[in-house]
Amino acid sequence: IASGDFSVRLEINHTYDKYNEFDEIMENLNIMASELSKTEILKKDFISNISHEIKTPLSIIQSYAMLLQDKDLSDTEREKHAKTLLKASRRLSSLVANILQLTKLENQALKLSPKKINLSDLVAELVIENEEVIEGKGLELECDIDEVEIISERSYIEIIISNLLSNAIKFTDSGKISVSVKKENNQAIIKISDTGIGISRADGEKIFDKFYQADTSRATIGNGL
Repeated sequence: IASGDFSVRLEINHTYDKYNEFDEIMENLNIMASELSKTEILKKDFISNISHEIKTPLSIIQSYAMLLQDKDLSDTEREKHAKTLLKASRRLSSLVANILQLTKLENQALKLSPKKINLSDLVAELVIENEEVIEGKGLELECDIDEVEIISERSYIEIIISNLLSNAIKFTDSGKISVSVKKENNQAIIKISDTGIGISRADGEKIFDKFYQADTSRATIGNGL
């Protein structure tokens, strides 16, 4: 196991009703090896997916940067290419930011500085940022945002809400996106719902597993972070 072979299993010679301490240790080692094996498979799949995710925006950036060198381009075409470049660079930036966040979490290097933040304003800002994409897909947007303040780390709350909004938009082809912020029993309640394809109960139980993706077909953008 220490050398990276997670397929190894120890043979337990006693039946379960006659287990001793060594049998329990061996069984736990087998469970550990099995879990490490699953994580290793997910990690390899993640690296494969992340490589694909990085190549796509990089390829777009390179292609459109070359197109912009054409002196005969009209102002309309130049503006269109510049917007495509900006979109691809933002996608790449977001991907790198997610990987860096994961690395910090892995190394327990996150330093929190909780401050009072206006949750209502933050959610409203993030909704406005995504408004163009929502309208572009022809989705209805329903907002019910009350005035709520909390003590928290703004940047991480922002990441959570951005991911929820992004997923709601990504997996909804028709219908509406609903966003609400309420204060109930001295707690801030944020709800983001959609009329999209949803997620199965089995996949729902794994959404916080590192590298896990319910859709591995690359039909949608994502990296399991």
